[in-house]
Amino acid sequence: MVSAETFHNKSGDHADGDGVLVYPGIQVASGNRSVGMDGVIPSFRLKQWRRGISDAGYLQLARAMGPSARKQADDIAAALIPQALAGADGPKAGAPASWPQSGAAYFRARQELFDIISRGAGN
Repeated sequence: MVSAETFHNKSGDHADGDGVLVYPGIQVASGNRSVGMDGVIPSFRLKQWRRGISDAGYLQLARAMGPSARKQADDIAAALIPQALAGADGPKAGAPASWPQSGAAYFRARQELFDIISRGAGN
């Protein structure tokens, strides 16, 4: 039997997927959701982690294209993430995060970084 339950305590409490990066494709325990695939399925957490690694790579590649490209890449990053987690004052009740909450802004930033890399690679 395969289960995504990852935490149990003496009271019988459990948590599904707490800290898990992949889930079983087939779960046979009663009441568990199964997609019926013999293999593993990436978690949302793993997908976001992979996306972040990719974004960091794009940023570094763009910055490596020269001084002008470095400035453009840094400006893109600063506009997207004006305050990094360590530099933020902390959340205030009702205040929005200092970074975009929708994926469109990140998509545009990736495209801009890709364009910098493409132009630099042609030189």
